[in-house]
Amino acid sequence: MFRLIKLIIWIAVISGLVFFWNYRWFWDTPISLEQSVYEIVDGDSFSKILQEETESKYFAKLYLRNNAPDYPLQKWRYFVEPNQTVDEFLASLKTPINEDDTVTILEGWTIYDIDNYLDNKGLIEAWEFINNNESYLSEIRSEYPFLESAISLEGFLYPDTYNINPNTFSVKSLSKQMLDNFLVRVYQKLMVNMDGETMLELVNLASIVERETKDQWLNEREIVAGILKKRYEEDWLIGADATVCYPYKVVYKDCTPDFVRNNVQAKNEYNTRTKTGLPKTPISNPSFDSIDAALDPLDTDYYFYLHAGDGNIYYWVDNAEHERNRARYNVY
Repeated sequence: MFRLIKLIIWIAVISGLVFFWNYRWFWDTPISLEQSVYEIVDGDSFSKILQEETESKYFAKLYLRNNAPDYPLQKWRYFVEPNQTVDEFLASLKTPINEDDTVTILEGWTIYDIDNYLDNKGLIEAWEFINNNESYLSEIRSEYPFLESAISLEGFLYPDTYNINPNTFSVKSLSKQMLDNFLVRVYQKLMVNMDGETMLELVNLASIVERETKDQWLNEREIVAGILKKRYEEDWLIGADATVCYPYKVVYKDCTPDFVRNNVQAKNEYNTRTKTGLPKTPISNPSFDSIDAALDPLDTDYYFYLHAGDGNIYYWVDNAEHERNRARYNVY
């Protein structure tokens, strides 16, 4: 019996050593690629291409389980060096070849801003991006857990700079890049344990924080997020001017103080100055910082804030003090 146990132990040790040696061989053995430009196409994933290039399904999956890239895989072309290790090969797929053009989606932009921007660059016809919004959502909802309860892509089109080819550009391909970016940079970091409804609520609140605190310090976002969340949870009017413009489908530059003043009493599904609760959908595509602030806001005694002409945000506890300071800072 003792010899049998000893034999089993030796077999286990030798098997472990063989497994470890094979895994290190997989890790360190150069990947031979004939081409210097590697192209990612529809249907590709880190797992698929690593299995194909290393011809090792099991070790490819094991490697990715322990070393999952923290960036999305974009459909494009990449420069790769000959005889790269697995680490080097995957690192080459982080930065696409910038041989054509880029588009930069700014923090706080809406689908109307994005549509206007792409139209001005000559990539689409006016309203093409907007009209694609709901139809594309129905096609890809099942691919992204954070879209479970969404009725619009608004809020989930992550602001960033994206590589595009003007000759093959499509609204769907850009939308997918932005959604993939949200998946990696927001969902997988902050929101993976949330159900779809809670997630949508968070992004909705963050979209207001983004527009209400644009270009402000992060600390201001956390304070404003705390005020808005407290109003929402206590069934107050959220009262954010940024929500007034959205149902009119205007771009950011046209959402002026005069426009807000002229429409602040309008009753619709977005205007939080006249309705309780959150808008029907997010009102912008927020940055990571605004989403993080909405997820973990700063708890204060404040219920009111205003943007003064000096560029600062001021906070107060009660409405009487708020009204006095509106007059003081000449804010309607």
